[in-house]
Amino acid sequence: MENRHSLIRTARQRTLHTHIQCISGIKDFDEAIRLKPDFAAAYYNRSAAKLAFNQVEEAEYDLQTALKLTKQQGHDSIKTNAEKRLRELNATE
Repeated sequence: MENRHSLIRTARQRTLHTHIQCISGIKDFDEAIRLKPDFAAAYYNRSAAKLAFNQVEEAEYDLQTALKLTKQQGHDSIKTNAEKRLRELNATE
């Protein structure tokens, strides 16, 4: 029984840790975007953190912004990933 409680406690701690990391990540990306509004990678990465909180519309906005910026700046890997993630979001609607 103690082993079961230990596993549950560990799972809760990991979940809380992930939650805190996502919140912290969003704040960090907000600040990065504030300092450099054309930072495509920050928009892309912030979208992933927002998706973790099921903030789909906000994440989609960030992906669209990242995609627009990557087309202007030529960041092919971010562009490819943003396009893929947008297709996935549109497929679930």
